Amino acid sequence: MGWLWFTIKCLLVLNALGGAYLFKWVWSSTNRMRSADHKFKEYHISMYRQDAKRWDRFWLFMGAITICIPRLFGVVLGTTFAYVTSTACQYGVKLEEGKYYTGWRRPAIQKFILWGATINRMLLGISLEIKKMSEDEVDYSYYLGKDYKTTQKLTPGEVPTIIAPHVS
Repeated sequence: MGWLWFTIKCLLVLNALGGAYLFKWVWSSTNRMRSADHKFKEYHISMYRQDAKRWDRFWLFMGAITICIPRLFGVVLGTTFAYVTSTACQYGVKLEEGKYYTGWRRPAIQKFILWGATINRMLLGISLEIKKMSEDEVDYSYYLGKDYKTTQKLTPGEVPTIIAPHVS
């Protein structure tokens, strides 16, 4: 039983050292985003993080030395699970151009990828809310013009755009 306690302590120390090293690397890599001059915003507006000014080095470091490495392994395992299971479902089928998976394979592949992505989201602490809205609940007149619903010409059965807002 003494070897188990020694092994656990060694793993915790390696976790802390690996997390500290990764934190130091990431913290130095994000220096441009956290700098006071914010010239990064002028050149890369799509990558600008408004919350970067609130990043607290101490608390981020504490998270890095405790849960960074287990999360990393978990994400690798979740991604590997999704890849291996969806690849196994595709085994023995040669797709021609323009053809899609049918039968039991299609929902199985979708479920396995969904489960892998869900594992990764849970390990990373990302929540997801999917809300389906009807056409009456949405108004894009600000972007498409006042009478866009009467003037637009859509091909029946096609969705031109999927709009999904995101928050950093």
